[in-house]
Amino acid sequence: MRMRDLALAADLPRTTIHHYLREGLLPDPDRTAANASTYGPEHLERLELLKALRGPELGPLPLEEIRLVLALVEQGLSPAEAVELMALGRRGRADGTGEDRAEGVLARSGLSLRDVAKRTGRDSRELRQLMDAGLLASAEDGGSRGFDAVDLAAVASCARLLDAGLAAADLRPLADLLGEVKAYETVLEDLATSTEPQTGADAIRATMRGAFRDLHVYLLARAKSD
Repeated sequence: MRMRDLALAADLPRTTIHHYLREGLLPDPDRTAANASTYGPEHLERLELLKALRGPELGPLPLEEIRLVLALVEQGLSPAEAVELMALGRRGRADGTGEDRAEGVLARSGLSLRDVAKRTGRDSRELRQLMDAGLLASAEDGGSRGFDAVDLAAVASCARLLDAGLAAADLRPLADLLGEVKAYETVLEDLATSTEPQTGADAIRATMRGAFRDLHVYLLARAKSD
């Protein structure tokens, strides 16, 4: 489709679409001539996502955070999961436990266990107990990249539970149960996409992950109200 068709389908001004193109938030169009380009379904899908991220549905988010959300979506997260991860990193930065730069939410920032201990005020022994309980991803799991702002925010959340009198070992069953839930959801994703081509399978998995996440919230809310 041409730009005018894309703008009509997305219900956005052409100036907005050109702005997104300049900012690198849209895939490059197919150049058919020096001054002509064509756009496909992927451009319309991305514009719908940008509208959600810029509006009340998932945002509004500034462009810097939108870039990171898009990168997380390209890694396989649903838009809602990516926004939630972004919010976790933002909370970590706000309370002083996270990285100052938003890039720390997406890419591991290379923080060592000692760095995490210093920034969160927890000792290394306690942090290793969280790692052993499956509540904190180890630096080894992330290769040489270390920990990031999201890990720091997670430590802050665990710290509130520890300060309430719980031990890391008391929380291990939660990590184990969530691991089993995730493993079963992966089985369901494999089942649903077994006959799909790769492109279609990726889209189905992203949709299912978003649905699973919403179901988690609902089931937890129902369990608390029963």
